[in-house]
Amino acid sequence: MGKSAHWKPSQAGLLISTTVVLCLSEELLKKRGYRYLLTGRLIQDCLENIFSVVRLRKPIRSAYDVKCALKMICVSQYLNTPTSSSYNEDDSLHLADLLDPSFKAQVAQESGENEEAEELENVLLYATTAVERDILAYVGGFLLKSILKSIDECKDCKAALVGNDDK
Repeated sequence: MGKSAHWKPSQAGLLISTTVVLCLSEELLKKRGYRYLLTGRLIQDCLENIFSVVRLRKPIRSAYDVKCALKMICVSQYLNTPTSSSYNEDDSLHLADLLDPSFKAQVAQESGENEEAEELENVLLYATTAVERDILAYVGGFLLKSILKSIDECKDCKAALVGNDDK
């Protein structure tokens, strides 16, 4: 190897990872008094899985593309649990369940009367916490922004989505 030799990315990654584990073990074992460190649990498989999903459709992305893909992945993880998953489903109300038509029918059936669509939406919003409403508003705003960009010339469509009377 000459003066212009450089590390391959895998070699540099291995060197950095090993150095970090050694420094971490020294900090925890010698300075902080821990009895042992399970280095096998210092893995990044979850991050690797997420980035492989991000690269799946478009291998070379801009920072904006990665940001949008990560948002969609995070939202899609709430929509359903894969059958191959090792996680148990809890019986709590998920934010994505509010979008399910069967949930709206269940709420209408439990109330015993046919409510107007606006009243039903209010019932669904009151059943959520403030944090869940903020998340729903953020995701809705993100989707609305994308839709508005795609229908740039249709002022009637924009007015219907935004709710203003300006045409």
